[in-house]
Amino acid sequence: MDKDNNYEFGVFYDNSSWNLEGSENLQGLLSILVFETDEEKSSFVGNREKYLNIIKSQEKYPYIMDILDNCDYLKDDMVDHLSGINEKQIDHLIDLIKKPEIKIKFVILDFDRTITKIEGILDAKDLLDKIPPEVVAKYYFGGVERLEKLHELFEVMHNHHVDLFILTNNEALDYIYKILKVADLIRDPLKYIYYNSELVNDFPNKIQTIYTKLSTIHKYRNVFNNNCSDKLKENLVNYLETEDNSKVGDSKFI
Repeated sequence: MDKDNNYEFGVFYDNSSWNLEGSENLQGLLSILVFETDEEKSSFVGNREKYLNIIKSQEKYPYIMDILDNCDYLKDDMVDHLSGINEKQIDHLIDLIKKPEIKIKFVILDFDRTITKIEGILDAKDLLDKIPPEVVAKYYFGGVERLEKLHELFEVMHNHHVDLFILTNNEALDYIYKILKVADLIRDPLKYIYYNSELVNDFPNKIQTIYTKLSTIHKYRNVFNNNCSDKLKENLVNYLETEDNSKVGDSKFI
């Protein structure tokens, strides 16, 4: 890397590839696809529809209480166990944030099946005050260990002055806030929870929303004016998106 260049980046994680469309036009935005169950080869699609139908039905509260009484998210077939930003991806992001030659200015996380491991939200806002944090951790975040890893990421981002945003297609922002608060994730570095409000060809477009919301903020100007090489961007994306067994800390990007 040319030491005279000031390469600054934002990182965006989402479990849907169509939400990443258009990111190739923003050289400073590293858009990372989060792994999940292959919907074309899995019964999870049917499970998700069942889940969404249940929470809209009159039977939702007995269903919710059954989950909470069991305190075991693994018994719930509406959880996509392969989804969510995983431990290795978090470790690689932490490693990249700590590298002096790469400046990460902000991170954006999708909510459903990116920061959480489930699609949608239990329609139980009035119950959240009564739910123990460990139950929230199990059901939404995949267990206490994964939630602790998210706490570690938050701490590293805070210490390195990296801002965090959540960008979601889920309209229930007050529910999201409540869940994050119970999980002790409403704290620095989280700056804002955005609803994906920008349209391109009549469809919601997260990349356009990112540009609209953040490109005019002065401290992010170098992200949106980034002119790094395509090879550097490709290397960074591959490192953050990795499924391989590369050792954290060994990767070089120059």
